Amino acid sequence: MDRSIGDPPWIRVVFVSILMYWSSAYAAPIGVIDAETLQRISPRPATNTGTTSGNQAPGISGVPVVRIPAGSNYRFVPVATDPDGDTLTFSIQNLPAWAFFSSQTGELYGARKFTFDGWVQRPTINDIGVTTGIVISVSDGHSTVSLPPFNIEVYDPNAIVANNNATDTSSSGGPSDDTSQTTNTSTSTNPPANKAPVISGIPATTISAGSFYQFQPTATDADGDTLTFSIQNQPSWTFFSSQTGELYSARKFTFDGWVQRPTTDDIGTTTGIVISVSDGKTTSSLPPFNIKVTN
Repeated sequence: MDRSIGDPPWIRVVFVSILMYWSSAYAAPIGVIDAETLQRISPRPATNTGTTSGNQAPGISGVPVVRIPAGSNYRFVPVATDPDGDTLTFSIQNLPAWAFFSSQTGELYGARKFTFDGWVQRPTINDIGVTTGIVISVSDGHSTVSLPPFNIEVYDPNAIVANNNATDTSSSGGPSDDTSQTTNTSTSTNPPANKAPVISGIPATTISAGSFYQFQPTATDADGDTLTFSIQNQPSWTFFSSQTGELYSARKFTFDGWVQRPTTDDIGTTTGIVISVSDGKTTSSLPPFNIKVTN
């Protein structure tokens, strides 16, 4: 029987079946796995979540007192906010040797030291001088902003009185054998006229709800009289010290715990605030100012 040379038909059927089984069982799945793996390991562009590249820098404001008599309590707290609600940390350059600083609040305040006479408020007369180039900064972890550099001068309040007395003595011509000058000196023993106290300082006029507000004026008296402070139109969300003239925000207790005032309930403007100082005879005042609470 004449038949063409080749494999028997059943062999070809078996081969084709094996080839189809291998293609369906191995080739296709392997191809799919390779594609997924390739997609998974391929580099992908960074996704902009609005946290880093879209970060908004924090804001910081406040006007520190730049001149303080030795023995007084210095305190300054800047107002800082962040539009993104990031946690803020504070830092300082050229911290005065007599001061402490809080990295949580940015508060700069006079330290206290223990002596043989007990605790003493710094700065003392040993701290008299000027600290220059003080810079307070705030960071949200992405951006850092700073207040303008400022100086703090510590002076001796007793030196002012001494200088005034020296001026009065020099005007009388000083000690002399001249009888007329001696007579003039004796007539100048009458009590000198009272000198009015002096008060200065620039308070912050804007604060965000939930932030801490603090302002303390600087007051001196050439006669060395004891000074007391008073305030008109005090904001309802603040406390005031008649001993130091410090105006600072209060805290209130709620169902959620203690809350820093001013809150959103305090949004608005308090106008015509006047802080005054008196030596018991004469009263001096800062110019009236307003404080606006914003959201």
